[in-house]
Amino acid sequence: MVVSQKNITIGFSFDEINAANFRKFLLGTDKSASAVAGSPLFTPMTSALQYGSAQLYFRTDVGNDFVYMIPKCTIRPDGGMDLNAEDWWSGPMVLEVLSHDWYPNNVCTPADSVNAKYGLVSVA
Repeated sequence: MVVSQKNITIGFSFDEINAANFRKFLLGTDKSASAVAGSPLFTPMTSALQYGSAQLYFRTDVGNDFVYMIPKCTIRPDGGMDLNAEDWWSGPMVLEVLSHDWYPNNVCTPADSVNAKYGLVSVA
């Protein structure tokens, strides 16, 4: 089988509905500087996808812990948010790992010179 596409997505949800998480879920742009002092303000659906890097720490009670170091990724909403006043609110999101030329010289020895396009996983 020939692989024609690589895709790594990691689904997660946030359980704390605060201004920063809600703004990310609604793809909002921060307007707090022009708002009344102390009141977070943002406009929904005005932000394009933003790229960054991530480190995911997986800690388990049984088995190995590991850290996934991702050089380039984006997060975006993954479905709808159920705003039920009688239940815990959570925002479904997805982290999409993107290909990026990354030579982690602070992790690997110079002899390795690995190009970790989709990151590195460290197992403890």
